[in-house]
Amino acid sequence: MLLGITESNAFAFAMIAILGVSLSFVLLIIVGVIRNARKHSEEMNEPPHEDPLEEQAQPAGNSSEKQKPESWERKADWWKQDS
Repeated sequence: MLLGITESNAFAFAMIAILGVSLSFVLLIIVGVIRNARKHSEEMNEPPHEDPLEEQAQPAGNSSEKQKPESWERKADWWKQDS
């Protein structure tokens, strides 16, 4: 009987300990969410950085020169049935 814990009180103390651990996990999750939200809002306030490669990039399919298809490629309208 350490610290006056009897068999009848052991279950109650165990439940209090489990509730304490559970509450600490919930608080840890809440603190993590708040910290992540603050970091995200700080990133949104920063001006976007300019990427030099972005200016050179062209959308796919809008190439200025026609490229000869490879021998293994199908034609663009291969799915159309010739009737």
